[in-house]
Amino acid sequence: LTPIVFYLPFGFIFYLALMGTLFKYGFSCLRNTAVGDLSAPDLTEAFEGGLGVAGKLIFMMFALMGSVYGCYNLFGPVFGDIAGIIVVIGLPAVLIGFGLTENIFEAINPINMFKLITAIGLPYGVLLAFIMIMSGSVSVIGEFIGDGLSVLSTILQSIVLNYYLIVVMHIMGYMIYQYQHEIGFSTSDDEINNANLKDEKE
Repeated sequence: LTPIVFYLPFGFIFYLALMGTLFKYGFSCLRNTAVGDLSAPDLTEAFEGGLGVAGKLIFMMFALMGSVYGCYNLFGPVFGDIAGIIVVIGLPAVLIGFGLTENIFEAINPINMFKLITAIGLPYGVLLAFIMIMSGSVSVIGEFIGDGLSVLSTILQSIVLNYYLIVVMHIMGYMIYQYQHEIGFSTSDDEINNANLKDEKE
């Protein structure tokens, strides 16, 4: 699907908008689940500001990669490798932070990332393992179909990957709901009602 989109006029911008729309809906799933609401968000929430979300995500990825590159240049390859491992491990925590606050700098703050990981503990490691298994299953699709039907393989991989993204967002939201006291995230009725009123105003 991705290579096909790039052939369209303004294909890259269109792809960013699609990616942002998907992630925006995923973050809505995360926030809803984090406050104990297991129902699926309204699809219309995903179609507003998708391009902006994509831009913020790209900025965060460049900031994280830049920090790894900086460690390589300043402290050598060993520290660069350590920084790369930390970024990979902390990426779900960064997404959780951004999903809850919608603030780029709070999300990529290493202190906030470590606080979230240590507060959740072992279940965070289980989440990482689950993400790795799902990522591996996507690549199996390409190997199973083969190179003869590359377009079909790409479409199927995109569908499965997008579905997994929504599943992971729900799982991360449920983790926040389970460990709200350790994290310091409140799901009181007042805050839930305030969040709903904010969504209605938007």
